[in-house]
Amino acid sequence: MGLEYHKYRKNTMSIQRTGGKCSAKTLMVYNLLFWASGIALLLIGIWVQVDPRRSYVLRLVHLSEREPYLYWVAWICVIAGAFTLLIGFLSCVAAIRRLRCMLAVFMIFLVLLFVADIAIGTLAWVYRAQFTLPKMKLYLTNMTKHKYGRDYWVQPLLDSIQFYLNRNSTLETAINRLVRSNYGIYLEKPHFARLTADIDRLHYYGECCGVSSPRDWSTSRWRARIDGNEQKLEISLAEGVETGALFPESCCTLIKEASPLNPVAKSLARCQKEDALPFWRHRRQSCCGGESPRDYEESFWFITNHLRGTRSWIPPSCCKQTQAARAWNIQPINPMCITYYYNQSAFQTSVNTEGCYEKMHKWLNEVTLMFIIIGFSFAGLMMVGLVISVCLCNNIRYYVQVEEY
Repeated sequence: MGLEYHKYRKNTMSIQRTGGKCSAKTLMVYNLLFWASGIALLLIGIWVQVDPRRSYVLRLVHLSEREPYLYWVAWICVIAGAFTLLIGFLSCVAAIRRLRCMLAVFMIFLVLLFVADIAIGTLAWVYRAQFTLPKMKLYLTNMTKHKYGRDYWVQPLLDSIQFYLNRNSTLETAINRLVRSNYGIYLEKPHFARLTADIDRLHYYGECCGVSSPRDWSTSRWRARIDGNEQKLEISLAEGVETGALFPESCCTLIKEASPLNPVAKSLARCQKEDALPFWRHRRQSCCGGESPRDYEESFWFITNHLRGTRSWIPPSCCKQTQAARAWNIQPINPMCITYYYNQSAFQTSVNTEGCYEKMHKWLNEVTLMFIIIGFSFAGLMMVGLVISVCLCNNIRYYVQVEEY
């Protein structure tokens, strides 16, 4: 009987894990913060790229700089955020099951995320130092004078800037260059069309005109193209005679139904006057050009406009806009705002008379500071998770349990 009992008795062995209960619970709580950080990174990266009041500035930086740090930062945020949400589940399983192998993999991912967060903060820091240099102002002015109306991507870009923002130093010159050379020309090409629309958005949302002033448009390629005769414009400028449109309609104060892409000034004639009142064209609280609307005075846009016989001193996005105006539908309060000369009272009242550099500089300061804080603070959060994971790994104990039946 005893022999038969031993003959049919079976043994089962299983590996059990114990210890680290406190560390496991801490890691579960940490996962909530970990997921929250991933959601924050993902949303911020997407928000900066799709928000109509932010994305055009990001495109400006991307198109105008050989090292588009902000673009890289935004995409790193999106990728790191999505990655964080995925590996958060790995840490949950590792904490519940007390699996050292999963914890090891999770710690490797934490190190990678730590590097990504440090990259976000560092790139934002580098770009923050870069665009505060004087070359920003020079860039904006040059874009206004030589690219607005010439390069298809400049006009929408500067219109966006003048629609949304105001003025400041390195970037100001770069935007000025786009305004002068790229706005309103070769619109059949996607690059130039996008830039022109973005400049109108800047005029619309920033209630500005040009980079420094509406005069940014006076010698722009956009104005020269409208006038139809660049040589004639140069002669008229030398003789002190102003002809053609002074600036794009987005520089003017727009009607209610206008938008950055469809600027309709309240009074185009009054907006284009040199002494336009603020009611007709954006003034100090708004922006136009890099330093001032006069950035357009020597721009390619200005020259081409005058050569075609069009009286436009600034783009319509430089004019004061109606409440219904949008960056893609410029609606100047004064539709004639682009025809007023810079020293006319109607120009002062219907056109944004301050450049866009300070507003753009302020926004870039805010965005880069946000990325710097997020990058380095989330990097610290990754290190906290790494410490908790190491503690849990050290506290886990394995033993073999044998059961007989």
